[in-house]
Amino acid sequence: MSKRPSPLKEIPLRVPGQSLQDEIDRLSSDEMTTYVTYAAAAFGFIMYEWVRWLLNPPPNPWLVTVVGGAVIAYSIRRLVKGKERLRLLKMGRDGERAVAEALDKLRGKGALVLHDIVTGRFNIDHVVLAKRGIYAVETKTYTKRPGAEITYDGATLLVGGWKPPRDPLSQAVAIADWLGRMLKETTGKHYFVRPVVVFPGWYVRNQGSAAKSGTWVLNPEQLPAIIAEQEATISEEDVRAALYFLTRYVKSQPDAA
Repeated sequence: MSKRPSPLKEIPLRVPGQSLQDEIDRLSSDEMTTYVTYAAAAFGFIMYEWVRWLLNPPPNPWLVTVVGGAVIAYSIRRLVKGKERLRLLKMGRDGERAVAEALDKLRGKGALVLHDIVTGRFNIDHVVLAKRGIYAVETKTYTKRPGAEITYDGATLLVGGWKPPRDPLSQAVAIADWLGRMLKETTGKHYFVRPVVVFPGWYVRNQGSAAKSGTWVLNPEQLPAIIAEQEATISEEDVRAALYFLTRYVKSQPDAA
C-alpha cells in the first residue's frame, strides 16, 4: 500500500515557544528515559547477582554492586539536572506564550504577529509587523523574589539588582539587525527593526536615558499600548511585503518541518 501524502501544501507557521517545546519533548522522551533505563538496568543486575550469591554460591556480587551503584549514581545525577533543565524550559515556554497573549491585542489594531522564527544560529521569539513599526521581541523569563524589579537606564540592565549572565540587550540588538538585513535582502527595501526585551511577570523601571535608547525594555503588557502610540511610518503594502518574505523564510527552514 502506497503512503498517502499529506493534504497540506505548505508547512504551518510555528507557534509561540515551539522551539522550547521541542527541546522539552526531546529532553523528556530521550535523555530522561535513557537515564531511567540505565538506573533500572543497573538495579536489576545488582539484584540478580545478590540473589545468585544468596541462593547458589560462589558468585560474588561486589563487583556488580560497585559498577551498578556507579551507574545508578550517575543516572540519578543526570536525572536531577534534567529535571531542573525541564523546569527552566517550561518556564521559558510559558513566558513566551504569555507574551504571545499580550501581543495578540495588537492583531485587532492591524498588526501582524509571528512567533518562534528559527534561523541558523538563534530563534526570534516574536516579530510584530505593523504600519507603526517592525519589532523583534526577545522574551526573558526569570524567577524572582518578592519585591524584586528590573531597572534599565539606557545602558545598564539589572534584573533584581544583578546583571544577567547573557546580555539580553546585545541579543535583542543582534536579532533586530539580522531581521533588518534579511528583509533588505529579500524585499530590496530598508526596514528599521526595533529591538525589544520583555520580562513576563516583572515590574520594569526605566530610568535616565532609557526613553532615548534604541532598545526597549518592558513588561509585555506594556508593549501593545506603546506600539499603538507610535507614528505610522510604513505603508500597508510594505508591511504585507515584509510579512510575505518573512513567512517564506520561516517555511523554508528545515526546523520548521
